[in-house]
Amino acid sequence: MKRLALPLSILFGFPLVVTTQSTAQSPNYTLQLKANSDKCLQKKNPDWENGNPIHLWDCGVDKDNESWIYNAQTGQIRAKANPSKCLHKKNPDWENGNPIHLWDCDVDKDNESWIYNAQTGQIRAKANPDKCIQKKNPDWENGNPIHLWDCGVDKNNESWEKTIFAVNSHTTNTNNPKPAQTAPVKPVAANDDAEITCSGSNQLTSAEIQEILRVHNAARAEVNVPPLKWNCKLADFAQDWVNKDVWGHSSSEDRQKIILGSYSGENLAAAAPSSQNIATNGPTGWWQEKAFWNSESVSCQSGKVCGHYTQMVWRDTAEVGCGLNRKSSAMGGEWTQNSVYLSCVYNPGGNIGGRKPF
Repeated sequence: MKRLALPLSILFGFPLVVTTQSTAQSPNYTLQLKANSDKCLQKKNPDWENGNPIHLWDCGVDKDNESWIYNAQTGQIRAKANPSKCLHKKNPDWENGNPIHLWDCDVDKDNESWIYNAQTGQIRAKANPDKCIQKKNPDWENGNPIHLWDCGVDKNNESWEKTIFAVNSHTTNTNNPKPAQTAPVKPVAANDDAEITCSGSNQLTSAEIQEILRVHNAARAEVNVPPLKWNCKLADFAQDWVNKDVWGHSSSEDRQKIILGSYSGENLAAAAPSSQNIATNGPTGWWQEKAFWNSESVSCQSGKVCGHYTQMVWRDTAEVGCGLNRKSSAMGGEWTQNSVYLSCVYNPGGNIGGRKPF
């Protein structure tokens, strides 16, 4: 979901499992600061006691502490790992510096209802829209407290973004062959760094295409699999799909028609506001799922998402093509107006049940 003044990252994902159809997980958001998207809003302590402080910390360290579910109707921001707990302001008054902490949901709507504005990135208190959720200190150290403060005083402290991810899993009854051994792979940015252009309808610039390939191929080089090349046919399909502005995967049947006789996989990401650099943030968010992948057991950590990452680094995948909708409203609601929507399509597709990614 950049990836995610708080970036919110919604993750829809499909682990690498044998299943006949894909079902999205509940949407969750990783709240990241716009001015430094490596920092996320997290609960401080591992337990779920009332009063657990909310602070700033490196993103991707512990998804259970940094994943949230926002309901635009109630304004509640619930902990994904424990939806009975919500973000609250600590004290009943509206003074600057009022700490934000974790508390039982539905106890006091005035203390737990928020309005997110995707254009400004501000998260305002619904009962007092002059007050915003902000980081307390001007620096970026881990543990920086989150509190309530007058809106508009410092945009770097109060602007948040979200990124949304979805991955498609394809399964088939296959054996689990041992991957071939290859020589170390040098990362390549793209098709020999030549300028890449596809059809006039594709919204990605050549620089964005190079960046998408750079991130993918850096992830692939890390596990010693060959770099991907750009395929305009895949990119045209991806562009046609995001132009429909429907959040969710295209049909696997349609993707099988792109290159006859070959299944193509698909990763999705969306982000708000639309000024986000999704060419970097989308693939980087997928890559970060590596932290939850266990190569020895060929499995994803329970309750986590790895399918975006495994498709990125799937050994047999040789080509990728992506499309971008720069004015998407596919996610709907307060949090997803003014969004960008990215689809990347891979051939041959990965996430095949019973096979190792690399």
